[in-house]
Amino acid sequence: MINKMSIFLIVLISVSVSASEEIIDKNWYNSSGAHSLVIMKDKLKGNTGEHLFVKKTTNGKQDWVLNDYVLSCDNDIELHVIDSSVEVRSLSSNEGDIIFFAYKAGCVGGIDPVPIKYFSYKDGVKYALRGEETIQTPNGNYGGEGGPIPGRSLKKNTILYKYMQDRWKDIALRKYEE
Repeated sequence: MINKMSIFLIVLISVSVSASEEIIDKNWYNSSGAHSLVIMKDKLKGNTGEHLFVKKTTNGKQDWVLNDYVLSCDNDIELHVIDSSVEVRSLSSNEGDIIFFAYKAGCVGGIDPVPIKYFSYKDGVKYALRGEETIQTPNGNYGGEGGPIPGRSLKKNTILYKYMQDRWKDIALRKYEE
C-alpha cells in the first residue's frame, strides 16, 4: 500500500529543472571549521515555476537545506533573494554564527507588493519573519501595512527577533520611481 508521503516524494522527485543560477556562494571559517552557504535558483521545466534552494554546510557536511517554490502563476513569478539581507554574523560575544537571508516569493501582475520571507538559522534552528514588501512611490507608500509576522521560535528569541525586526524596514522596502 502506498501512503500519501510516498506519493508526495514521487511527485517532488519528478519535478525537474531546466536552468540553474547560483545567486550566492559565501564561505567562511571559524573554530568549528569551514562553512559554506549556497543559494541557487532554478526555472522548472516547461516554465511551470521557479525553485529556490539554500544549503549550509560545515566541513563539507550538510547542516540544513531550505527549498521553496513559486508554481503556476497566471502572471509573472517573483522569486528573488534580497542581496542586502544575506549575512553571517554573531549578535553577542558568546554565541556562534547566525545565517540571515531574505527573499521575495510570489505571483505578481504589475507593480504589486510581494510577500517576503526573512530567515535566520542558528545552531540548525530556523527562525522566520514573514510579511509583505512596502512600495515607496512619489505619491506615497503602499503594501506592508500589517507589518511582519514572526514564527513561533523567533518570538522566543528576543535578541534575534529585535535584530530581524529592525532590519525588516530596509529589507522590505522597494523604491519605485515613475
